[in-house]
Amino acid sequence: MLLRQVLHLNKPYFSVSRFRHENRFSTNDVKKNVDCSKFTGLYPNYLDFSKQFDASSREEFSRDMRVLDNFVTEDEETSLVEELSPVLNELHYEFDHWDDAIHGFRETERLKWNDDNMKIINRVRRIAFPPNSGHLYLVHVLDLAKDGHIKPHIDSIRVIDCVF
Repeated sequence: MLLRQVLHLNKPYFSVSRFRHENRFSTNDVKKNVDCSKFTGLYPNYLDFSKQFDASSREEFSRDMRVLDNFVTEDEETSLVEELSPVLNELHYEFDHWDDAIHGFRETERLKWNDDNMKIINRVRRIAFPPNSGHLYLVHVLDLAKDGHIKPHIDSIRVIDCVF
């Protein structure tokens, strides 16, 4: 699990909700919630675009996305993994997602967290969602196998409701 980098999209590119809430996220919302000086610039070295992603699409995507380096510390990552491992270790990796978007994954949803991890979850929520926005209280946890992957896709509104 790579938890120390959080992607923040000003426009939720991969969500059906983008069609109903195109202006839901704004640069001003981000500036209120996080120190923007910590943002990485265009084309961070860990972004690998498909050859089919043309230059203007790469630029647009990079403009509307920010990566917060070390958003979760190593100790926090360890704490999250320790809490989730007993649950995830009971599950087998799946290779047949209902919409063929994810391969080699295990997933669960979690409502209750220990106090330290709840602070991390709340920090993610403060930065990922605009103030006073509704969000699902269950946290969706997805663990990819070493050879697992997520294909580009638009999430189903039946799964994500109105927030991605």
